[in-house]
Amino acid sequence: MKKIVMVGPKSTGKGGISTVIKNFIHYFPTNENWQIHYLFSWNEKNKLFYALRTFCQLFVRTRVQKIDIVHFHVSQDASFYRKALLKKAAKKGTKIIFHMHAPDFKAFYTEASRGERRYIRKVLDGVDLVVALGEDWKEYYQTLTQTKVIAINNAVFVPAESEYQVNSINVLTFGRICERKGSHDIVLLAKRVQRKIPEIRFHLYGDTDETTPKVIERMKQLNCENIELHGWTRDQTELLKDCALHLLPSYHEGIPMAILETMACGIPNMATDVGGIGQVIKHQENGLLVRPGDIEYMEQAIIRFFSNPEKRKRFSINAKQTIQEHYSMEAYLQNWESVYDSLSG
Repeated sequence: MKKIVMVGPKSTGKGGISTVIKNFIHYFPTNENWQIHYLFSWNEKNKLFYALRTFCQLFVRTRVQKIDIVHFHVSQDASFYRKALLKKAAKKGTKIIFHMHAPDFKAFYTEASRGERRYIRKVLDGVDLVVALGEDWKEYYQTLTQTKVIAINNAVFVPAESEYQVNSINVLTFGRICERKGSHDIVLLAKRVQRKIPEIRFHLYGDTDETTPKVIERMKQLNCENIELHGWTRDQTELLKDCALHLLPSYHEGIPMAILETMACGIPNMATDVGGIGQVIKHQENGLLVRPGDIEYMEQAIIRFFSNPEKRKRFSINAKQTIQEHYSMEAYLQNWESVYDSLSG
């Protein structure tokens, strides 16, 4: 039996990485070939405690239980440096995977000092495999490291039936309410749409960061009456039963789980063409691609979208089919089995 330790945030936490880990827990086959142990190295509370505990657990497990592979889920900033330290706990000879989820690793690397950039490259050179979200990120990471880089797209569970309501007037956004996710642009867009189709409602679901107060202040200044901010939700399924469009005008992304999850339910998306989003959303086929910050085009696109029921139906059917064919859980897990097999063979 091949033994793997997966390291990342709690599966019940917020964000796309937690969702990825939750999917592994629910769907990855545990049989005579594979056994995955999960170590949660980060939580919103007691961050230092979780990191220290994970270091100790990794140190012991890789020496006592003969672990074959440690699979780290890695983002940027503190996440990268934390995993760089944690990997030192693994016994020498244990295979190390860095599964990269950073929304803008390029900025993280570029803005680092010369010494920090040298350290980042050294860390990446010291692992056995780097896994990127999409071909564009694969090509970028390969410029930073001599370690082999492969691309494995995220994946989601696809419901058997779509419950898409073509007459819905709700535009939903799942993700952090912040400037990086384009939340301030949603406020401007909502104000413009309010003048043309006042019945359309915008709902933002997510946690916050230091830029969220600016978004709230802009809402107050513009007196937006058709937009509501909500907290993080785990009841996404019920919300999607009355959702016409998922909107994500981010400035930096990988391949957001929110886009995959909503498309799997037959919800069309309007999103910016950044990161790997253009690999999933095909403009005017299963959704809409826009340029970051192009509020005028977003306004025109959303008005045309709500003025054409047939377009909404077609986008919905194509969105679900795209996920079924290219981002389903079955193919995703088969890819990971192949990766684990190649490293531990």
